[in-house]
Amino acid sequence: MAMATTLAVHGCRRSNLLKFMPISATAMSRQLKRLRLRGLIKKVTRTYRYYLTRLGRAAIAAACSITRFQIVPAMAATR
Repeated sequence: MAMATTLAVHGCRRSNLLKFMPISATAMSRQLKRLRLRGLIKKVTRTYRYYLTRLGRAAIAAACSITRFQIVPAMAATR
């Protein structure tokens, strides 16, 4: 959790995110561009850092909530 808090406060770079995701650097750049165009992240001018926007934080909170209260119980019920 400390890493997520650090990324939220200080922003993150593509190189930081590549440590957690098994995709190429070019694929990561395309994903970041998609998120930026949808308004979920914001690039800091003249840097390589990205920050979550309010909409991005709300989207992550909604996805976590759906996962926790809908998907996980549904998967547990099928076993």
